[in-house]
Amino acid sequence: MSTVTYDVETSVFNFGNPYDVRNILVSYSVKVDDAPIVHKRYDEPDFKTYLQDCFKQATLLVGQNLKFDLSWARKIGCVVPDRCRVFDT
Repeated sequence: MSTVTYDVETSVFNFGNPYDVRNILVSYSVKVDDAPIVHKRYDEPDFKTYLQDCFKQATLLVGQNLKFDLSWARKIGCVVPDRCRVFDT
């Protein structure tokens, strides 16, 4: 399985709060193991499916302020598997 590093960028109303309807998830960056970093923007056709695929293979998820980033992932329907460990730097 894989170590996945994950980060999001959002709009800025109310500090990017995922529960403020004015905000959107603008982009995210994902790095799986030793593969290159992948950046996806909200207007790309595989925006959601790519992130879902990365999360499905993850056994360790790493990021900064992950509570915020995972709230955004959940908002678009992407959930980290129960077996995955999470490390917030």
